[in-house]
Amino acid sequence: TGQLGIEALSRGACSAVFVDEQENACKLIKENLKRTHFEAISRVIKTDYSAYLRSCKEKFDIENRMKDMLIYGIKRKLK
Repeated sequence: TGQLGIEALSRGACSAVFVDEQENACKLIKENLKRTHFEAISRVIKTDYSAYLRSCKEKFDIENRMKDMLIYGIKRKLK
């Protein structure tokens, strides 16, 4: 569904790459990106994630982004 990536985008991530080897999953992710208006800052790649990561030249800052999301979620829950 792309739920985690779309959530990251909704909380300020500048872009997201969605990787799945199933055609139906990629189609659903694309539909959800269209509904949420995040198509322009996202890419959907149909392949095995481990193959993608082995060949990918991009750097991803997942750890810091996840910390930001966790802190944001905790702050919202405390309110």
